[in-house]
Amino acid sequence: MRVLVVDDEPLMLRAVKRSLAARGFDVATLERNPWAEELQSVDAVLTDWAPYGMDTVLACQEVGRPVVVYTGGNTHEIALQVPRVQVLQKPAAIDDIVEALGAAK
Repeated sequence: MRVLVVDDEPLMLRAVKRSLAARGFDVATLERNPWAEELQSVDAVLTDWAPYGMDTVLACQEVGRPVVVYTGGNTHEIALQVPRVQVLQKPAAIDDIVEALGAAK
């Protein structure tokens, strides 16, 4: 599965990329916004909540791919805003991320 990871924290981005790649995922990363070009080649998106000031709710609605949000914020509040999206608390265990991506297919 090819996954796009979006995060404005470079250390988190590298750690998640490395961990997912070790689990056999083909990982693309995004250190900027917008992400439209990268979406053409991925199966799912793992994104931080509001990276780069992005409207994550709108992006989740428009992405056309399964989305998993991981955040240091209030996961319950975010889940209410984007009900069809899996929301994980940062720092999320890699097993939880892998499970969420698998369920998002």
